[in-house]
Amino acid sequence: MSDLGHPRPHPTDPARRGSIGVAIRDSEVAALDARGIASVASRLDGVVDYWVLGSQRSAPAVDPTVVTAIAARYTARLGYVVAASVHRDHPYNLARRLLSLDHATRGQLGWLATDSDPAIGFGTTGDSWTDHRLGPDHTSAAIGAVRALWRSWPLDSVVADRKRGIFVDTERVTAADVDDRYRIAGPLPLPGPRQSAIPVFGRGIGPTSDGNPDVVLSEIFVELRDHPVVHVNALDDLTLPDAADGQLLTVSLGALDDAVAAVRHHRKQQGDPPLAPTLRARLGLPTPPALDLDARRRIFPTAVPVAGRV
Repeated sequence: MSDLGHPRPHPTDPARRGSIGVAIRDSEVAALDARGIASVASRLDGVVDYWVLGSQRSAPAVDPTVVTAIAARYTARLGYVVAASVHRDHPYNLARRLLSLDHATRGQLGWLATDSDPAIGFGTTGDSWTDHRLGPDHTSAAIGAVRALWRSWPLDSVVADRKRGIFVDTERVTAADVDDRYRIAGPLPLPGPRQSAIPVFGRGIGPTSDGNPDVVLSEIFVELRDHPVVHVNALDDLTLPDAADGQLLTVSLGALDDAVAAVRHHRKQQGDPPLAPTLRARLGLPTPPALDLDARRRIFPTAVPVAGRV
């Protein structure tokens, strides 16, 4: 458990500016057609680090993953932080869907792990798959399960070696073997993230390290040991206090152009470097340690040369 109120080493490069994200009211996004979604994404691209989608859904609305799939066709340096919960989605399905989006966005995806999703929960207060009561502890277990699945098939195991006739280094494809609130063998049916790991956003710290978010959203200035904190704010002051590593600006569609202009001006004054190619890099998050393959259960026998030609 991380401690509140204690100084921590800054996880990002001290010379790097704090991240800036934007959240637009979900009711306004739901009213957009594909052309409107593309217009919003194009205006944000290369200016802010990410766009948060689906964090305020309280009634059935357009799925944030659908918005992301449309918008990503028109952007190159905009991250998409998709809010999703295990309220009704099983971690396996959630992990697969988010991973597919990370590939579709070329490493621009983040996940805002929420305790519930009223838009799809049909008034229920428990997990549809386990009957566990929803809440921070259950969300932490879900984060751990999803991360285990994302690690089950590393992207760099796809070697596509024509000379040896080996497409995938199968020794590196392992079981997830989740056995907590969920029991999931794994692996996923597609290789891991384009980023070293998909950034997970959350609103608090869970009971286990693997169930903790990478980035914490907070409406008050706090310090968390080893966790970047993004302050949720209106567009009034882009100067970051020492306690925050970034800001999430909540704006209406009508104020979007003013917000984009303010962020451009702020970053020009700060002399910011060009935006990094993936969302994880722009957030300044470290690369997770390599997996200990000897400690994980193998799924397939060793690949034999020529047995599976490319």
